[in-house]
Amino acid sequence: GYGTKNGFYKEYNQYGTIIRHFNYSEGMENGLCIEYITMRGGEYYECDGKPMVEKMMNKGDVVYEKEFACSNGGYYMFRKREANKDGVGFTYTEYYPSGKISKKYGLTYYLDKLGAYTDYYENGSIKEAGNYLKTENYNALMNGHFYAS
Repeated sequence: GYGTKNGFYKEYNQYGTIIRHFNYSEGMENGLCIEYITMRGGEYYECDGKPMVEKMMNKGDVVYEKEFACSNGGYYMFRKREANKDGVGFTYTEYYPSGKISKKYGLTYYLDKLGAYTDYYENGSIKEAGNYLKTENYNALMNGHFYAS
């Protein structure tokens, strides 16, 4: 179409199955966006019509993004990215199918690791922890005392 997108949109595949629905405001994603079929690592994933990605957008910027998975008949959130309150970067959390935290760390706007990093066993004890620094070429550098228990 022509012009700037505004309002609620739905996309369907060739079989008439909804792929996603989302909102636009002044040409940018804004508000709640849901994907029912998503691509990860070059493959498509879906789970009996349940959301695979849920994200809240604010005029094109991610407020939060949750990704879901199906495993052994279960459905669970396996990772979440939330914008930091200071507006700089994200907090990224990965989950076990049980819902317990697997990993938690900071991300830059460009999705490089930055700041505190913790990797947990499913029982909640720390597997590995440390800190990431940003280098001149924007790569994350492990810094400080990374340790494994």
